Parts: sequence; structure tokens; C-alpha cells
Amino acid sequence: MDTGAGPVCDIPAPHEGPVRLYPAGWLCTTHSPWRARGLPEPPPAYTPRPQQEEDAR
Repeated sequence: MDTGAGPVCDIPAPHEGPVRLYPAGWLCTTHSPWRARGLPEPPPAYTPRPQQEEDAR
């Protein structure tokens, strides 16, 4: 089983950028939902901010 190729964009057209899994399937930057809406590229992964400790007064 060859797993080295990686995912491929589901849209048969010229591609740009990395391929990511979206609810609509595997899409490259060119065909991504955020690009279609004219939004900036999201960060690679969500990283929550650390919780601040509450003041124990």
C-alpha cells in the first residue's frame, strides 16, 4: 500500500497551496471555502490561548 502521495484536491483544475480536508472534501488553497469568500488564509491549526489564573482575593 503506497501512502506517500498525500491527499489530492477534488476539483479538476489548476491548483495552488497545500491540500486540506474541509467538509466539502479535499481542497487546495485555490478551491478552499475561505478563498471563495475572499477571506485570509487561516492558521495551520487552532491553538487555544492558555487560561489565565484567577486572582484568589
